[in-house]
Parts: sequence; C-alpha cells; structure tokens
Amino acid sequence: MAWVLADGLIVALLGVGGFQLLADASSEAAVRRLRRLKERDAKPFAVMVPDVAAAERLCRLSEEERRLLTSPAAPIVLARGGRMWI
Repeated sequence: MAWVLADGLIVALLGVGGFQLLADASSEAAVRRLRRLKERDAKPFAVMVPDVAAAERLCRLSEEERRLLTSPAAPIVLARGGRMWI
C-alpha cells in the first residue's frame, strides 16, 4: 500500500469505527485532493503517525502536546502543521 500513497493516491480502509481515508499528509497535492473530495476546505484532518518523532516532522509540538501524545490515554491532539493545518 505504501507505493499507492507515495503516488499521491487516496486509500479507503475499513476500521472499527467506519472508513478511514489514507493519504500522504506530507504531499500537498494529496491533501488538496482529499480536501476537495471531502469538501473540507478548512477543517483539520486527523493525521496518524507511528510515534512522536514522526509527528514532529509534520507539526510543531508544544511540551503539552508532546505530553498528551505520549500519555497512556493518547488522545487526538490538534497541532499546528509546518506549512498548513493538516
């Protein structure tokens, strides 16, 4: 599946809570395509990453955001992206 995302395509994955749409969040073209498809011009998307180091490559994390992401609860955290809100 990695090559599909690397080519800028979008993948639908059936998860426990319904479908998750996967796209390469580091690709502005893929994110724009997903925003257009979802008609979601401004509302942030959830971005899943394997660890805090990966999140820090995409976002500027505060100490509080880092603490939340590494806590046992691991809540969804809204963080400011490097070039855009993701």
